[in-house]
Amino acid sequence: MLNGTVQYSAPVENNPIEFDVVNLPGRAGEVSGMNLRADSANGISVSVSVSNVSSEEDGVAIALNEVETILDELAFERRMAIGRPRLSSQAFEDESRSPATQSISSGVTLHLSCNATTLTRASAQTIEKQIMNSAPAASIHKQMFRSAIRSNGSVERFMHFYNLLMMLHGDHQGRVDAFIRQHETDVSESQSPHHKAGVMETVYTRLRNEISHHRQGVDLEETKRSMSDHVGRLLEHVRDAIVADGQKTPSVQ
Repeated sequence: MLNGTVQYSAPVENNPIEFDVVNLPGRAGEVSGMNLRADSANGISVSVSVSNVSSEEDGVAIALNEVETILDELAFERRMAIGRPRLSSQAFEDESRSPATQSISSGVTLHLSCNATTLTRASAQTIEKQIMNSAPAASIHKQMFRSAIRSNGSVERFMHFYNLLMMLHGDHQGRVDAFIRQHETDVSESQSPHHKAGVMETVYTRLRNEISHHRQGVDLEETKRSMSDHVGRLLEHVRDAIVADGQKTPSVQ
C-alpha cells in the first residue's frame, strides 16, 4: 500500500485572492489531511495527504475528488470563479519498503495567474471557517454554481444562473418567480405577453425569455445591458435557492 502527497493548483478567474496556509481534516477515509493557500501568482494550491492507497493512480483520483469539493465550497461561499485544478506534483512511497527503496514520482509545478487587478486578502481563519461551515447543500448544486459563475460574460452567466434556478424549481417559471418575490419583495415585474392579463413575470424571467424566445419589439442590446445590471442579484437568488433545497433534503456527497 502507498502513502503520499498530491498537490493541485487552480486559477482564480476573476479577482485574485491571497491567504496563508489553511489546514483541514480529510473527508475520505484515505485522506489524512489537506492544506491550501492562495496567492495572486499561483492561484489556489491544495496539498492532499493520502494513505493506504493501492496505486498512485488511485491516490491522485482520491485527492482530486477532495480538491474539487473544497474548491466548490470556496467558490460557493465567496462567490469566486475558480477554474479546474491541475495536478502540479505527486510523491508516493511504499510503506512496506525500506527508505532506500521507496518509489517517489513528482510532477511539474504550475504557475497560474489571474488577469484581474483587484486583489483580495483574507485571513486563514476566515477561509477555514467558510469551508468548514459551508452551507449544507447537494454537492452537485455547488458544482453547478461554480460552473455558472465561471461563465464568459454577463449574458452567459445570467442564463446559466437562471437555468440553475429553473432546475431547482421543477423547470417551472411560475415557481421561480414566486421564490424571487419572497426574497426580493420590491422586484420589478411586467405583464407576461403569453399569459392572460394580470399574470406578471419578474425582470429576471422577462430578460431570460427575451433572449430565449422571439418577442416583438425587444431591443436585445438593452436586454443584454439589463442582464449585466441584474446578474449579481440573480446570483444571490440562486445561492438562496441552493441553501433552501439543502435544508429540506439530505446533502448528497
